[in-house]
Formats: sequence, structure tokens, C-alpha cells
Amino acid sequence: MKLLLINPPKWNAPVAEYDRAVYGNIGAKPPLQLLFLAGYLYKELPDVIIQILDAQAIGLTNEETVKKVVDFCPDVVGISSFTEFWYDTDILIRGIRNALPKTHITLG
Repeated sequence: MKLLLINPPKWNAPVAEYDRAVYGNIGAKPPLQLLFLAGYLYKELPDVIIQILDAQAIGLTNEETVKKVVDFCPDVVGISSFTEFWYDTDILIRGIRNALPKTHITLG
């Protein structure tokens, strides 16, 4: 089984322009929740292939993120979600669902 954990893009977030001006594309909030989850799953489910994609840190658009998801072709996608990223997360989920309709998507 392949699992992809995503920190979604934030191009349309209310604070996105400020963050880009001040921080650039370094991902103002490191996805520690995804790292902790991946560490736990790696220990408990060693046969699962786990990958983390921090779209904010590398400045990916929603379209570029969907392409990375398709390239990895996971069985399960977990997307971290904060209120300020709801719009980009919605676009991302719709893109993944259209490209990989059988992939299970979990949001949290």
C-alpha cells in the first residue's frame, strides 16, 4: 500500500500574499503533524510506503501538486487542513478525485 501525506498549497489563503512577501516559499508552518503521523505509521505499518509532500514549502500550485500525486499514484491520500487553506484544499481534493477516482482521500 502507498500513502501520501500532503501539506496543501496556500496560494488562495487570506494570508498567502503576506507570507510570500515576508517568508518567500519556505512553508511558514512546517507540517509537524504529518511528520509525527508518518513516523508512527512507519513504525506500526512497516510494509506501507509513505511519502510526505509539503506543497507550501516548495511553492507548488494546486495543479502541480495534483501532478505529483498522480506520479506517486497512492492508494490513500491524507491532507492536512487548516481553516485558512480551505479553498486550496477544496481545489486540491477535486483535482485528485478527478485524476485518481479510486484513491481514498482523508482530510484532517
